[in-house]
Amino acid sequence: MLLSPDRYVDRVHAKLYSDGVHWQTAQVDAVPAPGKKLALRLGGAAGDRNFTLVSDDLGAVLKLLDISTKVEGGNLTVTARAEDIGSRRILRGKFDGENYRLVDAPAFAKLLSLASFTGPASLMGGKGIPFSRMQADFVLDDGTVDLRNARAYGEAIGINASGQFDYRHNKLDMSGTLVPAYLLNSLLGNIPVLGDLLLGGRGEGIFAAKFRVAGSTTDPGISVNPLSALAPGFLRGLFLFDAGNPNQDNAKSTTVPKGG
Repeated sequence: MLLSPDRYVDRVHAKLYSDGVHWQTAQVDAVPAPGKKLALRLGGAAGDRNFTLVSDDLGAVLKLLDISTKVEGGNLTVTARAEDIGSRRILRGKFDGENYRLVDAPAFAKLLSLASFTGPASLMGGKGIPFSRMQADFVLDDGTVDLRNARAYGEAIGINASGQFDYRHNKLDMSGTLVPAYLLNSLLGNIPVLGDLLLGGRGEGIFAAKFRVAGSTTDPGISVNPLSALAPGFLRGLFLFDAGNPNQDNAKSTTVPKGG
C-alpha cells in the first residue's frame, strides 16, 4: 500500500467497517519495515470503541503516519478509547515506546545546545541519542494531539513535556524539562530524605533546564531557562522565570532565531 512516494507498507491485511461517518471496527495487520509487524484493532463487540496499535518498529510507524522521520527502531504500544460526538471523533489514551533512537533532529539539537547539554548533543551527529522508554497520555481531536505527562528517558538524557501538536498544519507548542545524564542524575533521588528534597518531580533529576518549543515543526522557535540548569529541583520553583513564548518579539528568554 503506497501512501506517498516515500511512505508505504507491505503485506496489508485489513477488515474495516464504517457507518458512513466513522470507522466502527478495524482489524489491520501489515509489515511497516522488513521483518517488522504492525497490528491495529478498533471496536469488536457492539458498542465497543477500544483502540490498540502495536508494532515492533516505532520509527517505521511514525514515518508511515507522516509524523516524524527522526526516530529509528523501537517498540510501540498505543491503547485508547474512541468517543463519537456527531461527526466528530475523539480518541483518548496513552502510548508507550521503548528502545529507540532519535537521529538527525536539528530542532532537538538546537534545544540541547541552548541548554548547554553538550554531551547528548554530540551524540546527534553519530548514531543518535538512545532512549530506553517513552510514555504519554494523549487526546486526539480534530487534527490536534494534546500530549500530557509525556516522558522519555535514556542514559544520556531525560525529558518531561506537555503541549499540543497540530499535524494538519505542522505546528506544535510544547514545554517541559530536560535532564542531562538522566540515569546518573536520577539515581541521586534514591538518597533517603535528601533525594526527595532535591528532585523536582517524577522523571526529573537534580540538574535540569526548562524549555518551550513552539511554531512550525520544521523550524520552531525555542526558548530555554538557563538558570534552572544550575539549580536543584527544590530550588527551581524559586526562580520566577517562565520559558515564555518564543514567537513573541518581546520574549525575554534565550531564543533561537529563524535559521539560526
